[in-house]
Amino acid sequence: MADAQSVYDNSDASKSEVDFAKAGLSAAISSFNNAKQNGTMVSAVDKTSLETLLSSANATLATAKSSDDGTDISPSSKWVSTEIYAALTDAIASAQSVYDNSDASKSEVDSTKADLSAAISSFNNAKQNGTMVNAVDKAALETLLSSANATLATAKSSDDGTDISPSSKWVSTEIYAALTDAIADAQSVYDNSDASKSEVDFAKAGLSAAISSFNNAKQNGTMVSAVDKTSLETLLSSANATLATAKSSDDGTDISPSSKWVSTEIYSELTDAIASAQSVYDNSDASKSEVDSTKA
Repeated sequence: MADAQSVYDNSDASKSEVDFAKAGLSAAISSFNNAKQNGTMVSAVDKTSLETLLSSANATLATAKSSDDGTDISPSSKWVSTEIYAALTDAIASAQSVYDNSDASKSEVDSTKADLSAAISSFNNAKQNGTMVNAVDKAALETLLSSANATLATAKSSDDGTDISPSSKWVSTEIYAALTDAIADAQSVYDNSDASKSEVDFAKAGLSAAISSFNNAKQNGTMVSAVDKTSLETLLSSANATLATAKSSDDGTDISPSSKWVSTEIYSELTDAIASAQSVYDNSDASKSEVDSTKA
C-alpha cells in the first residue's frame, strides 16, 4: 500500500505504474476477505442474545418518558414513573457492563439477561398515556420536521451551481436559508410546551411551504469536468464494512470463535488502501484516472 500511495503522489507516474497500483488496492480487499477465519479463543461466552436484548432495552427506554404523575406528558406520548424508568436505565447499565467484560462467565451473562428482561417487562407494563391538560398534538409537526431535515440533505447551497457536481442537486443560498430558518422556527414551536394550536398550525404551514419551495428549486450541478465519485464512494463503504467484519490478531487466540480475524499485515493492507482511496475521494481536484486507479 505504501508503494501505491507513492505512485499516487507521484505526478510523473507512468500508466503502467498506476495500473500496478490499482491492482494492489483490489488485491488487498480480496486478500483480506480470503484471510478471514474464526477465532480460537478458549471457552468464549456467546453474548449474541445479550447484545440483542440490550438493543431491545434501549429501544424500549425510548418509548416512554419519566414523570411523577403524567400531568407533564402529552396524551399522545407514554410515561412511566421515575422509579420504573430508573430501574430499566440501571438494568441496561449493568447489562452493558457484563457485555463489555471479556471475562464475564456464562452464569453472569444469563443472570444479566434475566434481570434485563424483567426490567423491560416491568417498563412496558407500566406505560400509560400522559394526562397533560389542553396539550396540543404536535405529532404532525414532528413528522414534518423529520421530512424537512431529510429534504435539506438532498441538495447543497450554491450561488450558481458551478461548484456542484452534475450528479448532485443544488438550490440557491436564499432557498437553502429559507428552509433552514423554517426548520429552526418549527423546532422552537415544537420544543415549547406552552405552544398553542394556532402556533403549531402556523409553523406547519410555514415549514410545508419552505419544503415545497426547496424541492421545486432543486437542479443538477453544472461543475465542468466534475468527476463522478459515486462508485468510489460505494467501494469505500464496502471496504469499511469489510474491515468491520474481522479483527486484527497475531494468531486468533485472542478472538472469540463467534468472531472473524485476519493477520495484522492483511488488516493494515486494507486500512492503508482505504486511507488512500479516502484521500482521493476527498480531493475535489482528483482526476477521473486517479479515481479509477484508486477504485481498482
